[in-house]
Amino acid sequence: MTSNKIFAGSRLRRLRLKLGFSQSAFAQSLGLSASYLNLMERDQRPLTAQVVLKLSAMEGVDVAELSGGDAAHVLLQPLREMLADPLLLGEVPPGNELRDAVQSAPNFASAAVKLYAAYREVLRNLANAARGFPQVPAETKVEDWGGGRNNNDLEGLAEDIWSELSPKDDIFSGLKARLRSSFGIDTRILPTTILNNDRSRYDRHSQRLMISETLDFEQRIMEAAHLVARLEGREIVDAAAAMSPFNDRPDQQRLAKAALLHHLALAILCPRGRFSASAEDLKFDIESLARRFSVTKAKAMQRVSQLNSEIGFLGVGANGDISSRIGNLHFFLPEDAPLCGQLPLFDEEKGFHSAEMQSQEGSPLYVLALREPGGAVALFFTAEDFAKSAYAQKPMQRPNSSRNLGATCRLCEVSHCARRSAASVTRPAGLNDYIRGTTDFEPV
Repeated sequence: MTSNKIFAGSRLRRLRLKLGFSQSAFAQSLGLSASYLNLMERDQRPLTAQVVLKLSAMEGVDVAELSGGDAAHVLLQPLREMLADPLLLGEVPPGNELRDAVQSAPNFASAAVKLYAAYREVLRNLANAARGFPQVPAETKVEDWGGGRNNNDLEGLAEDIWSELSPKDDIFSGLKARLRSSFGIDTRILPTTILNNDRSRYDRHSQRLMISETLDFEQRIMEAAHLVARLEGREIVDAAAAMSPFNDRPDQQRLAKAALLHHLALAILCPRGRFSASAEDLKFDIESLARRFSVTKAKAMQRVSQLNSEIGFLGVGANGDISSRIGNLHFFLPEDAPLCGQLPLFDEEKGFHSAEMQSQEGSPLYVLALREPGGAVALFFTAEDFAKSAYAQKPMQRPNSSRNLGATCRLCEVSHCARRSAASVTRPAGLNDYIRGTTDFEPV
């Protein structure tokens, strides 16, 4: 069964400000602690029935507004990306001004996002024309569409499934029991002589889920969770895909469904309420979270960002291409150019390591990076969130010094960068025939 939980953090905060309450006073009037109200305003806790009833008793409050679509959830991220463009540096609204602007003028904010998308498309077409490539129309990307959904339907279903799993202290056994009792499916661990290079294979005729013995324990659990998500989330996923902009593009629609199923599978293993509470208790200690929920460290990092959009997640492959991206990264992310080589994801250090950089607003930005075979993943914390994490308390993990982060090499004005791969077009090259600088494009 699905859940009807209401997550309306930004609207609740707007209502509080409209009524002239401080957070502590509003919490007291609702019979809550200030910290719990803060979690509700950050969409980390749903509105309870008791809160809705108390709100309905307040003069001038229409509780129906709290269940409406949240424009801020859809528009905040693309607006932040737009304002992170070097073209608009210095124009970024401080604090909550951007969220307030979206709440008060959502249509205007949506128009600005569309206008910026058209501007980026013009730049792409100009670049393609210069290289002799044909111009192609702009298309909505699957990851952008998936990131724009609030996924409350998937989160509610995942919490319902997890609550019914047994045993809970051995999640793999619980998932196998669920598959057996609900669908008559047996799970087997089989050698590569049968599965070859496949991670798993579901045979609908023999009703068997076959998982490769080459997978780690956490990866085996994820394969079982994926099948549970596919079987139990089909109705929600199909309905969501039918409302997507990919109906006339079957391949893109399949990718959209796959992204939703992956989100549901991870949510089943890391249910929203329990994982959010554990993340706070453990101060975002990724290794501890991974152990507690029997997922890989990269999946734990991904889930942290899914449940807190202010903590961004970025994954890159071995060639530097973006493989996954969630939440607010707090810096400009180019669409058609290489990522900045200063990003800690490209460091050679093994295991977790952190670095301090500067966000698009000019404030400190802390990055927790993890190198993996074939790529790397990272979480991007504001100074406030990083101070609450376990990594701020570990001397060996604290950044040694701040590093400059550029947009892309051709738009970056950072001097003497050891990772510069192209000359900046924003200033004269100034190369010297008698001096070889940090790279072939220095000194400048």
